[in-house]
Amino acid sequence: MLAVISPYTGYSQENAVWKDYKVDHVVTLTLPVKIDTSTVYERCTIGQFEYENLAFIYSKIDVIDSVPWPRDTLSIRNGYDKLIKGFLSQNPGTVLEKREIVEGQVFGVYAKMKATVSGADAIVNLKAFFINGDTYGIMTLTEAGLAEKTKDVSEKLMRSIKISPLAKQFQHDNPLN
Repeated sequence: MLAVISPYTGYSQENAVWKDYKVDHVVTLTLPVKIDTSTVYERCTIGQFEYENLAFIYSKIDVIDSVPWPRDTLSIRNGYDKLIKGFLSQNPGTVLEKREIVEGQVFGVYAKMKATVSGADAIVNLKAFFINGDTYGIMTLTEAGLAEKTKDVSEKLMRSIKISPLAKQFQHDNPLN
């Protein structure tokens, strides 16, 4: 992933006003700062900032042409497993915790990992969702030694995602089928 972990805090909870930022018609994030986004390559949007000694990243990857809509929860589970393995193949580490989650009506995955990111030992929290043929993810990264100090703000950021009731997850929900 694209993250540089540094001691720069930039913002603090004392002066932050958390506001909703609309990613698209399906996903909204409640964040303490305006997030800068970029399209790093065609069909991939990334937003990131540093806050309270951690990095926050969200991504939306439009994969509808290359990845079929899932037919059932088993295919979604397999997709989430591949996503986590893909992250760890780029950032060597281990999964400390993994569980299925539900946001709104959408089934997703949460994973907490210890990984080497940009040469530093980091604690990574990831939530991912396959929605409307796209992959959405939010992630916090912090240096392993600062994990306890950043735990509260990391948890708040991980709760920041809101998913519209219009979200569709399975092939039979896809209006194009």
